[in-house]
Amino acid sequence: FDTLKTAPEGLQERVDELMTEKVDAMYALGGTKTTQGPVKKELQEELVVALNGGQDPDEAEFSTSDIKNAFKDLLCRRMFHLASTTGKRCDGRNLDEIRQLTMEAGFLPRVHGSALFTRGETQVVATSTLGDSGMRQKIDKIDGVEEKRFYLQ
Repeated sequence: FDTLKTAPEGLQERVDELMTEKVDAMYALGGTKTTQGPVKKELQEELVVALNGGQDPDEAEFSTSDIKNAFKDLLCRRMFHLASTTGKRCDGRNLDEIRQLTMEAGFLPRVHGSALFTRGETQVVATSTLGDSGMRQKIDKIDGVEEKRFYLQ
């Protein structure tokens, strides 16, 4: 049983032919997810139209999901190529530069623990709550049941 779906014959080559220069131009703009996101979405939509030409999805040569997967593959390969040839990430940072990480603890009053972690445009909220022994989380395992009194959400 093959669980990994491969792209239809010839699709990746056509995507590469149509979009490599445009993807490189997008990465050359630099910027953040906020600035590159709309451009990336526009390129993906342009590619779907170019390959399917507004045909009925049942009659199209390639499915929309196959086209999007091939486009994502191209994005990843071009991002790797950019980093390996220039030593820069697609947002302009050097490979050894990391974004600042900030943390704020205890900002939610009703839980036993809370923290907000921020790095670049990504944020994560973590909370924890302790209960009495009757409120333990039961986890079924191969070798029996395990109980945890503390869990991070």
